[in-house]
Parts: sequence; structure tokens; C-alpha cells
Amino acid sequence: MSNPARTLAEVTRRAGGDPAEITRFLMTTVLEEYAFGVQDGRITDPGEYQDAYGFTRMALRWHDQVEGVNQPALMGKIQNLISLWAGPPIPLDRPASVELLESRVQAVLDMLP
Repeated sequence: MSNPARTLAEVTRRAGGDPAEITRFLMTTVLEEYAFGVQDGRITDPGEYQDAYGFTRMALRWHDQVEGVNQPALMGKIQNLISLWAGPPIPLDRPASVELLESRVQAVLDMLP
């Protein structure tokens, strides 16, 4: 299981504080964590499933610092991604498919410069 605070500190250092790079890293991590935590339509690792939620929430905190994008639209794309958890990251009987999550992650990535 990842340590979100440590991971964000490391990526911030490596990206030189560039909000677009940080958001890109977070989206990639969301997809990796979710794909590990959800397999065959069920939650197989609740910790990874919840980590993906946490990284998505972190990306929401960075949206207004990304330059050269429509920030309200970017916020909307990230909120659309967050909506896949249907509230706090409590394991569900039927989590969103990895493919659906991937398409929403890609929608965020497509907005980044």
C-alpha cells in the first residue's frame, strides 16, 4: 500500500513543483492503484482502492494551480472521476470498472498542457 503523503512529497520534488506534472503523476497513480485494488468487478484490495481515492482527492487540490487550462473544466473532470467512489471510499459490492475509471483519468490527462 502506498503512503500518499510521502508519494506526493516525492513527486513534488521530482516535478519541480509543476502542478501539471504533479497532476499527471497523480492520475497515473490513481489508475495503477485502482487497477490493483479492483479486479474482475470486485474490490480485491481495499487499501489500494482507497489509495486511488486519496490520490484523486489530492489532484483536486492541485487543479487551480495548473496553468494554461480551463481550471473549472479541469475541476469538473476530476470531480467526475471522484464520483466513481459514490462517497467516501467505502468498499462497494460493485465498484466502477477499471475501464470506466481509465476513461475518466484520460479525460483529466487530456486537459493537461
